[in-house]
Amino acid sequence: MNKENLVVDQAYEFQMISQEICNEGIQVDEQMQVAAIIIKLPESWKDIAKGMRHKQNELSMEALITRLRVE
Repeated sequence: MNKENLVVDQAYEFQMISQEICNEGIQVDEQMQVAAIIIKLPESWKDIAKGMRHKQNELSMEALITRLRVE
């Protein structure tokens, strides 16, 4: 992820792109979206990302963005 933009803003942007893809008739698994965002977190978020990866089966996009806001 680009360090110049806020992590939450980038997660929203990714979610919007995924929604546009879905609008074209291509389904994108929500867990894949969550995993993609977690993987692309900046290096400074390494410990937080590690904790989220272990819980990614439980995280929805909404829950992930909320968690990113808190962090």
